[in-house]
Amino acid sequence: MPQINLGSLFAGNQQRPQIQQQNPMMSYQDALKQAQAALDPQYQKMLKTTLGNIDRNSMARGFYGQLPTDVFKRSTAGDLSMQHQANLAQYANQVQQQNFQNQMALNQFDWQKQQYEDQKSNQLWSTVGTAAGYLLGGPVGGAFGNWLGGLF
Repeated sequence: MPQINLGSLFAGNQQRPQIQQQNPMMSYQDALKQAQAALDPQYQKMLKTTLGNIDRNSMARGFYGQLPTDVFKRSTAGDLSMQHQANLAQYANQVQQQNFQNQMALNQFDWQKQQYEDQKSNQLWSTVGTAAGYLLGGPVGGAFGNWLGGLF
């Protein structure tokens, strides 16, 4: 039996907003830019402070400007850089995952809202069918009410 949408006939043919089936996930590049904006200033400050501390400790011990101190500084800077890159990747993945979860929650909300609107429409037409059946009276009116309420 074909479904007839009498609601659109009586409601001025208003269209409901469509549920977004697929929201694009934030790209890794966008998430990485966001991670860099959050973490780079802290990294630069930490790198400057750490290398400054190495210089001060070297001067206090009489090794400032000597090869072992320079090797240690480069090694420390490399270690900090690798840790920074790992932190950026982890933060970017977290941002991307959070964005995905937010999109899924919005889609779920849209779907639930659509279900609620459909349920309200069904209840309205069931009530109209019952009222029409009551007004027509008898078994014919009851059958008409059941038929009209069952369309939606």
